[in-house]
Amino acid sequence: MHVVIRSYSGQGASELVDLLGRREEDVRSVISAVPGLVSYAAFRTAGGGTTVTVCQDKAGTDEPSRRAEPVKPGETPCL
Repeated sequence: MHVVIRSYSGQGASELVDLLGRREEDVRSVISAVPGLVSYAAFRTAGGGTTVTVCQDKAGTDEPSRRAEPVKPGETPCL
């Protein structure tokens, strides 16, 4: 098993977490297509948010990480 924990904080983090919440169905669609996905969770924190992705192997955790590359202010994440 491989786990990736991504923490979003600082400028724009709350807005990103809000956007992920509004596009929950899109996020689920993208994440569920990841080979070897075991589980995915996203939750709000005091400073922004955190996502946890669990996959059967490293290749599975690499794909969501690639799709979650840093987003520049004003851009929309690639979902």
